[in-house]
Amino acid sequence: MRALWALLLVPAGCRATPPVRTPSTPVPANFSVGDENTLWPLRAGNVWVYEVEGTLGERDFQYEARMTVSQSQQTGGVTQATVETYRRERGEDELQAKNEYRVDGDGISQLSQSGKAFSPAKPIVNFPYRGGQTVDLALTGPVGRSDVVTAQKMTVLTRGLEIADALGHRWESIAIESTIEYEDGGDKLTATSVGYWAPRVGLVRLVNETRAEGRLLSREVWSLKRQTITNP
Repeated sequence: MRALWALLLVPAGCRATPPVRTPSTPVPANFSVGDENTLWPLRAGNVWVYEVEGTLGERDFQYEARMTVSQSQQTGGVTQATVETYRRERGEDELQAKNEYRVDGDGISQLSQSGKAFSPAKPIVNFPYRGGQTVDLALTGPVGRSDVVTAQKMTVLTRGLEIADALGHRWESIAIESTIEYEDGGDKLTATSVGYWAPRVGLVRLVNETRAEGRLLSREVWSLKRQTITNP
């Protein structure tokens, strides 16, 4: 079985434990009806940098991740953008994924991962925001870092407004929990994640886990360190 760990923006879905860092003053969410598209400001040149801590099997690891919007186009209220994700270790950057996303009246969705399309588009956040809403669907596309197109069963739960800690800051966020079930080499796997989306900032925290028959294979926690963004 291939070694698997979930990458950002292939949010799967998870029951993550609450952040343990000592919080500071909450950052206002500034969220109101009609502002859903500010959950992820996808303007070209916007950058988010994360501290990532995780485990793979029995090995612990840490690295810095960077998401950059390399291309973005807005047409009639629809934004389509390319987001590149880099992993930085020992002073060197390695491109991990080049993904396509769309933001429209139905929400934020992922169209492809490093050239491999999702069919239908993979939901990340559903609009309008409704706490407690659950969406179930079947789709095909890559999972985690694999480029193999795989049949998947996905459940997306909008948990509601929650406080997320990320490196000394507290963010009022919309928490989205998703779960993907699929098979790999005859093994039944579950990829789970919780993403915390702060309006006018974007993704501030992400917890990903991959399990096989209930056994933990990998876990990653992404915490926002800094960002350079322009809002619509």
